[in-house]
Amino acid sequence: MTFDVDLSSQNYQEDNIKNGGDTDESSASANELNADNGNCGDEQSRRGTERPRKVRTGMRGRPRKEYNMVQVASTAVEQTFMAEVPLERAIASSDADEWHQAIAIELGSILKNDTWEVVERPKNAKKVGNRIVLCNKYKPNGEIDRRKARIVARGFSQHYGVDFNETFAPVARLQSIRIVTALAAEHNMKIHQIDVTSAYLNGKLKEKIFIEVPHCVDKALDILATTERGDYNIKTKAIEMKRNLRNGDKVCLLRKALYGLKQAGRSWHCRLDKELKTFGLIPSRADPCLY
Repeated sequence: MTFDVDLSSQNYQEDNIKNGGDTDESSASANELNADNGNCGDEQSRRGTERPRKVRTGMRGRPRKEYNMVQVASTAVEQTFMAEVPLERAIASSDADEWHQAIAIELGSILKNDTWEVVERPKNAKKVGNRIVLCNKYKPNGEIDRRKARIVARGFSQHYGVDFNETFAPVARLQSIRIVTALAAEHNMKIHQIDVTSAYLNGKLKEKIFIEVPHCVDKALDILATTERGDYNIKTKAIEMKRNLRNGDKVCLLRKALYGLKQAGRSWHCRLDKELKTFGLIPSRADPCLY
């Protein structure tokens, strides 16, 4: 049995001792070099958006990946890697008004789609919890673009056969996307992309699901009810919901799907499939998402 020992670090230490142990001076010179190259103390590097370049070293195994590093402010790096902002922290911060506005936008989408109905709390009915997920949307240079809020149901508390049945929803195959792209390039055609805002809120539910009234909804309703510019129907529904919440113990009865529900993806696919078929489109046998 043989062992390969890497003596590079040991040789470096021995050479450093022979040279008088100039560890501090070498590190200081390295810091000065970084400062000259633009690596200031308040900046950090992170991976860029480009795909990494594969570097073949000639050794066995996978090739080494070399990423394009970009310099951004240290505060931006900390915020970029923060996937979710805690609700309590956001409400107590100096940006609380922006977060409340983001929650109001999300609640406005729910009211516009008639996602739920405020009803009296049933005695024996099971209720599904919910939470508000907050996050920051960033520009390509790392700056904050906008605040985003999402009211999400706690789908892990659902029970099969009671709150949901089937959950499977097909997605487009990558081969179908490549074929369509290749045909468009060959015949000099244009490709249009459509993004549906709050897509899952359009899926209709077959099950009867109750959820608790989301936290911080009162402040969001006040913003929607007092906004001068905006959809008049949303303002009317916000005032009505606020009035209903004041009278008795209320919960929300879901009419349409909500993010986080186990059947949300399937409900949205069924709704989209039905609408596309009304235009005369027929799904392919090879790919049900290709019409």
